[in-house]
Amino acid sequence: MNTATRFALGAAGGAVAALVLPRGEDSRVPAAPLDLEPGRRAVVVTGSSMAPWALATLGAATGVTASRAFASRSPGDTAGALVVAATTAALRRVGVLVDPSGVTVTCGIPGLRRTIPLSAIASARPVTVTAADFGGYGLRLSLERGVGLVLRPGPALALDLGRWTLTITADDPDTAAALISRELDVRGGMRR
Repeated sequence: MNTATRFALGAAGGAVAALVLPRGEDSRVPAAPLDLEPGRRAVVVTGSSMAPWALATLGAATGVTASRAFASRSPGDTAGALVVAATTAALRRVGVLVDPSGVTVTCGIPGLRRTIPLSAIASARPVTVTAADFGGYGLRLSLERGVGLVLRPGPALALDLGRWTLTITADDPDTAAALISRELDVRGGMRR
């Protein structure tokens, strides 16, 4: 089977899966602000881990790719093994820190982080995501839902960043979204 046929079969399989798999929920309604006593501050630390079956699959792919690279001694196979290993390390866990300055997202590679200042966030809301919403797991782009850092199906935090939305799977997106909404209110109200 040639490469074009494999690609066509993969694309057709993906299209069928996108039509058949269940979708997550997104009401598009920003979260209600977190209720704190005057003068009190809060920080939310949440995140998510990759589903065990997905981590095992990536681990097996890493092993197979590394074995092939070792056996063939090919630079292309070695590069492929490094890419799979780096992907596995980066996406095994995602952390989300919400504080009055904004949202910081970290991944499984130490030192790799992205901070989104509160001034760049228009609103935040908890959502439910599935692999079908973003076309799979990992760092994904969806025409309907924006950019997603999706490690597993379930609850996620959606950040409206004006022209696009960032969705990150998290164990406690409700509290994170509520704190962001509170901080936006304190700084002059949510932008819509």
